[in-house]
Amino acid sequence: MAINATNFPYELGNITGGTGNILEFVQNVNNLTGQYFMAGMLLAGFVILFVTMRESGNQDALIAASFITAILGIFFFALEFISTAMLVIIIIVFGGLFLFVALKKD
Repeated sequence: MAINATNFPYELGNITGGTGNILEFVQNVNNLTGQYFMAGMLLAGFVILFVTMRESGNQDALIAASFITAILGIFFFALEFISTAMLVIIIIVFGGLFLFVALKKD
């Protein structure tokens, strides 16, 4: 049984352009996924950071993990890995978590 790959909808060439540049590779993967790849990386990073820092308490770990994720979100926005809307959502979530924990500590 032969497979006809002439009508395959995806570009099967080297997406790095043959340069081996990791930045171009991540940009292409991110564009193929509609900029959800790096948003997922931020979410995974948040979970890893939160679980790692739970030793100092859940509230402190929540603030620290959300702050680091917000800084990474700004960095990813500067590299055009995430959209403006995703950055705004990240900042709002960080601000909300910060206020929630700050008001709960009193």
